[in-house]
Amino acid sequence: MPYELSFTKHVQVTDRARYINSCSVAGDVVSAALLPALQARYGRFDTGEEDWGWFMWSTSDGLRLSVDVFTDDDLAGKFRARVATSRRRRLLGWKEIDTAALEELRGVVQAQLTAWLGQPPLVIHVD
Repeated sequence: MPYELSFTKHVQVTDRARYINSCSVAGDVVSAALLPALQARYGRFDTGEEDWGWFMWSTSDGLRLSVDVFTDDDLAGKFRARVATSRRRRLLGWKEIDTAALEELRGVVQAQLTAWLGQPPLVIHVD
């Protein structure tokens, strides 16, 4: 099942009004820190803002690779990155599954966050 990586990083936000809501404030900054490592390893990622946060999604070998960024407290700089792999089910959409690709994706995200933060994030395997 997915991983959740929690971390704190104070980022400068000059215009909070441009975000859909508080759970997406500065998620673009976190996504921008992760995207180069993800693209270097996997190629193209779609990215954007939703009402729940920021997404980075790609498809590789029939799997959807997902990294979703949530802002828990933008003033304190508290964020979570949710890392998951999914497979499309006929007529039923995407189903999250554990795969070797999930472990690799978590490793890429964890390494990039560690480099960006100067310390490792807290990693939890979510059931």
